[in-house]
Amino acid sequence: MRDKVDDTKRWKFMGKTRRGKVWAFQMSDDPMDELLIFFTPKGAVRGGDFHDHRQYNLVIRGQVKFYERYGPDMKIPGKCCKVSGENTTFLKEGQMRCFEPGIPHWFVALTDCIMLEFFERPRSKHVHEEYRDIIKAFEKMLDKKEKEKQ
Repeated sequence: MRDKVDDTKRWKFMGKTRRGKVWAFQMSDDPMDELLIFFTPKGAVRGGDFHDHRQYNLVIRGQVKFYERYGPDMKIPGKCCKVSGENTTFLKEGQMRCFEPGIPHWFVALTDCIMLEFFERPRSKHVHEEYRDIIKAFEKMLDKKEKEKQ
């Protein structure tokens, strides 16, 4: 008989920044098998990455705007044609978005929001430099606003 796993050790607070708070729930003994929960305040941004697998985002509360980039030779599974350019998607409570492998993405919180994020396995993460630069620019803007308030 297997020893019972202490589920309280599977739940952990990952940290708090200006962009909000993140919690992770470890669904198995595999460190990459986790469910992420984000609280993101209005106006904050997250992301700027892509993966070798599908990523799913479910909005529990609030509204977000996702940006995703498609290259000129990209074939999206289930679509009959190639696509190119940037796509935006608005999500509200109860709506979910699946990002296909290799699709760079980021989002801005249009209201305070809570979102679940989970992945196919094996999990991976790669930085998309152009989108990461957008995230960094938002961070600099927030730094400037905070200094002006002081």
